[in-house]
Amino acid sequence: SSSTRKVVKIVPKFYSANNPASGKDLEGNTVSFSATTNSGGYRLKDGTFPENSYASVYDSSKSTCKDDGVYENFEADHIESSDLNDGWDAAGVSAISNVKKTYEYYLSVHGRNSFDDQGAPLVSVINEPCSEYINNASWAGNTMYYGAGNGLQNFAIALDVASHEVTHGVIQHSSNLEYEDQSGALNESFADI
Repeated sequence: SSSTRKVVKIVPKFYSANNPASGKDLEGNTVSFSATTNSGGYRLKDGTFPENSYASVYDSSKSTCKDDGVYENFEADHIESSDLNDGWDAAGVSAISNVKKTYEYYLSVHGRNSFDDQGAPLVSVINEPCSEYINNASWAGNTMYYGAGNGLQNFAIALDVASHEVTHGVIQHSSNLEYEDQSGALNESFADI
């Protein structure tokens, strides 16, 4: 108050939006992660990574596909749940778990803060439905994409797939190998190691 010069209320300037959460992954294991609060629910965005990095997961299953198997309309929605410990997409839980393990490997073994060594967010898009992408995983721009699997497991299930895709990001930001011809073959082989 200006007349008494007493502090009426102290309002913190920063709020933590990270909430402890858990969910079942594609193998049926319970995985712990953090989720952010979002208008009455929670999003699969884990901001508890070291060095101010974070991971978020989006679902592209509502996208529409052309007859030739590519996207007609690409749509990627946040993975959300109304309960911190239930209702999470299992592919999303697998993706965030595997990308966090990969991040922790690069940080602890190589001292690398995310794929760009600057703490870039680790963004995953799961459940790709179109035939061109459904049985594959890929790295494009700064994002990992996981096919939903047509007769195969969802590609988000595998730690080695997440590690492979993050490594494409490391290669992109450390060597600038073009992803075509011989340099593309080198890029792919380095990501396989």
